[in-house]
Amino acid sequence: HEMGHALGLPHSDDPRDVMFPTNTATRLTSRDFRTLAALYSFPNGAEIRK
Repeated sequence: HEMGHALGLPHSDDPRDVMFPTNTATRLTSRDFRTLAALYSFPNGAEIRK
């Protein structure tokens, strides 16, 4: 759960998600993965520079 916060995930309103505030889930849900993809993906054709 705390690692999710470190990656930028907020709390979830779905009790099945790891990011639910009082959850004991030990696996990320598809919703967690979709949120991470939205946070860390680049648009098609995006150029990444150093």
